[in-house]
Amino acid sequence: MNGSLVLGCFALYVVGVSLFGILSGTSDDCLARVRRSCGRVRGLALYFCLQVAMPMLIGIVFLSWGIADFNLSAASSPKHSTPGAAVFKIDWQAIQQIREAAEEAAPPEVYLPIPLCA
Repeated sequence: MNGSLVLGCFALYVVGVSLFGILSGTSDDCLARVRRSCGRVRGLALYFCLQVAMPMLIGIVFLSWGIADFNLSAASSPKHSTPGAAVFKIDWQAIQQIREAAEEAAPPEVYLPIPLCA
């Protein structure tokens, strides 16, 4: 099984356990300490962000990577061992020539003098 997929499933398991603990009212020591030090609302918000929202984000990202890896491995041919092996070549001289031509074709900028004393 893909490692990213397993890590994503574990992160979502952590989200479920933490969310169940918060919603059931059985607070652990960490939540109690955070509530005492930061206040009830701020402590719960901080605990929620660190124990529920962050693992949920990590779980979604790793699940997506795991699913995308399964799709890429099934669709890739034996010639291309790594996905995204395309190499882009940039012709900097052509870009510089286009820029210089655009600067020459542009109308000159006129700056009106502003009197310092009125």
